[in-house]
Amino acid sequence: MLLGWLGSLVAVCSLSHALGGEVAHAAAPRLMMVHGEPLSERIVLANHADNLTILLGEATELTPDERSARPHLQVALFWGPKWEAYVRGERLMELSSDMADQHARLYQAGGNVAAVLCLDSPGKCSLITSAGMDVLERAGVPTRVEGSVYASTTPHVPFWLMLLILIGASALAVASVGSLTRRRPRQDISHIRA
Repeated sequence: MLLGWLGSLVAVCSLSHALGGEVAHAAAPRLMMVHGEPLSERIVLANHADNLTILLGEATELTPDERSARPHLQVALFWGPKWEAYVRGERLMELSSDMADQHARLYQAGGNVAAVLCLDSPGKCSLITSAGMDVLERAGVPTRVEGSVYASTTPHVPFWLMLLILIGASALAVASVGSLTRRRPRQDISHIRA
């Protein structure tokens, strides 16, 4: 799964480097529009390299509970050369999120919880790297939310790690009980006469 869309993106980026950067335009959206509460106005990111930086995070998963509980911003992604005219012709004000080729949610960081970008389709999520956070912050995107919103949010522990901890705790409990049952009771020698 980790090698899924992330591996494909890395392969495209490597190929792009080998071909002199031409493929990079296909690896990232031409425009990204961040909108929704708490923003009073939308923020459009029009730099291909910056948009690629935002997408190059490690694959992760969010549970449905995490998705509903975490604060987020809406992201509209505009893929392909047809959007170049909006950048060159300074027509960015004409863009609306309804025109986007793809939609995503940017789950903001807070406490010990990292920022995550989840594409609506195919539903894949990735952690935002520190370089991606820098790009978003320079553009004025609020990437962090502090306070009580994250007070009840616990970090996601992978199932395999939880299972390993449970097995280890069970083995320790069995070993402790086994050592207790092997002890021999002490003889009371107070009543023995010599």
